[in-house]
Amino acid sequence: MRSLPKLAALFWILTGFAGGAQSPISNRLLGQHSEYLKRASTQPVQWWPLGPEALQLAKDRNLPLLIDVGAVWCRWCTAMDRDSYTQKDAAEFINDHFVAIKIDYDEDPELDAALERAAALANLPSGLPLTLFVTPGQLLYFGGTYFPAKASSETPSFKEALETGAKLYREHADALSKDGVQLHLKVKP
Repeated sequence: MRSLPKLAALFWILTGFAGGAQSPISNRLLGQHSEYLKRASTQPVQWWPLGPEALQLAKDRNLPLLIDVGAVWCRWCTAMDRDSYTQKDAAEFINDHFVAIKIDYDEDPELDAALERAAALANLPSGLPLTLFVTPGQLLYFGGTYFPAKASSETPSFKEALETGAKLYREHADALSKDGVQLHLKVKP
């Protein structure tokens, strides 16, 4: 009978009733095999794994994609997850303005290499983490690597990058469809 209070507390936490907290299971990465994706499964960003559902959702909602490529061993990937993707205001902005896709470098280094080449063609910084803004038609139009929570003299803040990515798509979608670098996001079966 002693375990009943523990079970009740676990129920309250998992269902989001404890202190008004949200359920720790908040996105579609929970069932993934990758440790990097599993770590992001409790972030408030509504992450999708790369797949046809996410790509179709972007088309249906006419929203750009925010693609994050990283690895569990990458110091700056971990820092960006901790400092940016766990922030409620950033997550709300992402969830309202993008379809967010998280990709594990270690699961698909060939895809990362193709995305790195596309970033280079678009004259964007590349490396890990890789943060890309892509039209629903898979045209890369903005991005970079690590965006800090606070701007530095060389790098805009993550919030500024998000606002720029959303504004560029909202105000210049037609031009982006002509000038963006075409991606071919191949979804593995």
